[in-house]
Amino acid sequence: MKESFHSTLTGGKWWKPFLAMVVLLVITLGAYEFSMFRLDENASPQFAAVSLLFGLVMLFAYIAVVSAFTIVLTRISAATVAFKEKPFSFDGKVSTFVKLVLGGTALTCVTLGFYGPWFIRKYTAYMVAHVEYDGDRPQFLGKAGKLLKYGLLSLVLPLIVLMGIFFVALMVIGAGGNNYGPQYSLNVAISTLLFEIVLFFALIPYEYLVYRWYMNISWKNRLLSWKTEFWPSVGYIAGQLALTIVTVGIYWPAFLLRLMRYFSAKTVLTEDARELGRCGQDIPVLKGFFYIWGQTLLSIITVGIYLPWAYANVIRFIVNGTYYETEE
Repeated sequence: MKESFHSTLTGGKWWKPFLAMVVLLVITLGAYEFSMFRLDENASPQFAAVSLLFGLVMLFAYIAVVSAFTIVLTRISAATVAFKEKPFSFDGKVSTFVKLVLGGTALTCVTLGFYGPWFIRKYTAYMVAHVEYDGDRPQFLGKAGKLLKYGLLSLVLPLIVLMGIFFVALMVIGAGGNNYGPQYSLNVAISTLLFEIVLFFALIPYEYLVYRWYMNISWKNRLLSWKTEFWPSVGYIAGQLALTIVTVGIYWPAFLLRLMRYFSAKTVLTEDARELGRCGQDIPVLKGFFYIWGQTLLSIITVGIYLPWAYANVIRFIVNGTYYETEE
């Protein structure tokens, strides 16, 4: 039996906090960039210290704004989603979440990134635990240690190898002695482009493992998880990414929709290792492609003013095209 999710989210329900967020983000990010721009080799140590401190404050202010509005916008949007005529709700608190994010960010920086998996785990667990549906709350089961292992093996190690290859390539290019000629600049540009393309594909395993790690949620003694295989999934993502690159980004809405369809069909609900049902999407890719591009172009034409409506329309479009099908 197939039951569809339903969303009534519109831009009118969140445009005020949404645009307030955008304005505050522009202000804090602009102040950060300005303070970093003022740092140069001719600046006095005192001026450099003040600029650096101001930039750090603005960076954390930016993070605080994102965190606060994450709670506000999630609270608004969750209340518009229903399944089997039963609504979802979210009751996360802005002050608690901002403290969690700022503290986690600071600890991650101090520990040179090693605290990152524990911070991400706390962040995700908080968001999941404050969702309520059918009188119960889910629980996030992902372990920080596993995320750390994924990061070291599929993110840090590939980055080290690729960066080493890239620097060797630059040394070979510069070995000719004409380090500032047009041919040298062209070779460096081509090498940089190739490095970025290879990097996109090299990070696919990490992204897949992280998203599978996220999909580990318990609800009413049932487990919501991905039923996927590593290489077929990585291969599918790589194929969709290749199409996006070949089309110079034009394909990206289809890339998004096809990935959501692929992985939603592999999102299963189990109880005692027995599959109860799985999710799916029945959004026509061509229709979704033009719809998402249309919303994107309207946002560009209106210089971002239409963004709250565009995001709301796309979220509603995707949620209403998602279903859960139980086993007969």
